[in-house]
Amino acid sequence: MKVFKNYKSILSLIILVFILSVLMIGCNSKDSSINTQNNIKETNSPKEKDKSSEVNSLLVYCAGGLKKPMEQIGKEFEKKHNIKINYTFGHSGQIISQAEISKKGDALLVATNEDYEKANSKKLVDYKKDLVQHIPAIAVAKGNPANIKELKDLTKPGLKVIYEDESSPLGKLTAKLLNKSNIYENVKKNVVATFPTVNELVLHLSENKGDASIIWEDNILQSDKLEVVSIPEEQNLIKLVSISTLVSSINSKEAKKFVDFVSSKEGQDIFKKFHLKPVNK
Repeated sequence: MKVFKNYKSILSLIILVFILSVLMIGCNSKDSSINTQNNIKETNSPKEKDKSSEVNSLLVYCAGGLKKPMEQIGKEFEKKHNIKINYTFGHSGQIISQAEISKKGDALLVATNEDYEKANSKKLVDYKKDLVQHIPAIAVAKGNPANIKELKDLTKPGLKVIYEDESSPLGKLTAKLLNKSNIYENVKKNVVATFPTVNELVLHLSENKGDASIIWEDNILQSDKLEVVSIPEEQNLIKLVSISTLVSSINSKEAKKFVDFVSSKEGQDIFKKFHLKPVNK
């Protein structure tokens, strides 16, 4: 009988422990569920969503010849939208390659229609805006000491001509322009140096390291040491500068906002300060 009573006591104790354990597990599960729900609510709160989607900067690939106006436009955009614009500059061929290889970036600004078509054929670009005309012109030192008046004057014996590498967009354009007037071979005899960017051409001409070059009209007008010799429209190959959002952008909404800002009246007014003409004129 005593053994039976002890057995009964032990069994009662086991049952009691089991019931308490079940109750404790239930409470912990409930607390865990409540905490999980609270965490989900906190994560999905509007405040947290806004914070996680905040964009602080955009990466923009930009043709080097348009560095000055685009830097000013970038500063104005940052003031207005609190989004910093980080630029990568180079000639259009370089920046298209960089955007393609890195698969990073938000917008691409190129110097010619052909450059845009190249980027588009690679499926790199999306939303696009045409901005300004890009007009080739003959650049000479202030006062025009070599007395250059037209394209055929670039064939004068002894003239020192410099221009952009023919692997670059402007270099290719220069070759086409000279071929259009059937003077390419004769001008090439006078070429003493080539450079990868338009900014280097401006620098070397400004230092009298060449007599003439073919570069963009706006770059010549921005220098106080150079002078423009215009090329008649029928001889010229006028291009369009455009800007597009990149397919690779993870900030597509903000990238589109920047493209729209660049093409807006505010952006156009800045381009005009740097002697660039709107596409509609």
